[in-house]
Amino acid sequence: MSQDKTMQDVAMQDVAMVLDPETVIRTKQRILITGCSGKLGRILWERLEKDNILVGMSRSINRLDIRDSRNIETAIRLHGGVDQIYHLASKVSFNHRDEKEVWDTNVKGTENLLNIARRHKITKVVVVSSACTVGACNNPYTSKNETGEERDQSNAYVKSKLYQEILARRYGAVIVAPSTCGLPLMAGRIIPSGGTNVVDPHDAVEGMIYAMRHGRRGVKYILGGYNVTFEEIYRMAGRKFIVCPRWLRRPLMWAAKFDPSWYMSPYTMDQAFRFKYYNCKKAKEELGWEPIIKLESMLGQR
Repeated sequence: MSQDKTMQDVAMQDVAMVLDPETVIRTKQRILITGCSGKLGRILWERLEKDNILVGMSRSINRLDIRDSRNIETAIRLHGGVDQIYHLASKVSFNHRDEKEVWDTNVKGTENLLNIARRHKITKVVVVSSACTVGACNNPYTSKNETGEERDQSNAYVKSKLYQEILARRYGAVIVAPSTCGLPLMAGRIIPSGGTNVVDPHDAVEGMIYAMRHGRRGVKYILGGYNVTFEEIYRMAGRKFIVCPRWLRRPLMWAAKFDPSWYMSPYTMDQAFRFKYYNCKKAKEELGWEPIIKLESMLGQR
């Protein structure tokens, strides 16, 4: 009788230890997410917050800008250090007016983060780049993989992402390069004659998590979904459209120099008439990841 009671007490102590909040906290992963207020950052936060202790950095939410090393130190020390880092913070703009902010955020900010991560001996780091770094094809019958590199480095955003990848490889971070996250449906009816690779944002985020678990350090993985022309996207969406003839590409590239919007530039106008088609075999084979949300399903999520 007393022996049974002793065994019961031990069992109850084990249960209490499991349920003890401090014990639970110590077993959870402490994860820093930079750029947590962006589209992908928000999805990643929601995906990880249940089973982990998260620390976020965002200029718009907590004013923790990665361009200032002190902000990174503050975030890392918040819970006595972090075990993993997902680096999503980025200034996305192809406009020449934003060149300095793009370079300072994407390159200097990444350099700050990795230097401090090295100081704290954090080895589990995923750096989120962009699939635009591997370039585009001139026809719809070929696709790029991780060995490709965009030759036109005149655009500050593309150049900054290429250099960010160099820093990440030197550090030994895992690099992921998502393609276009979501369907690029614009308000107008005139569309370019090129194509792109699209992936659902939730699938892209899942790929980041797979990269953290299974990715090789210093290695890059394209996280892409479906290669489609803009014409196919608009037809599938039931939109009326007119395909812009290719001979207008150069005049439009010239006109884009004077457009103030973040997306317009000679680079993006040129890309719109090419095919940003990708082969994602490497991510599927090495990470065990592949997109599960179908192209048709992405229409209903807009």
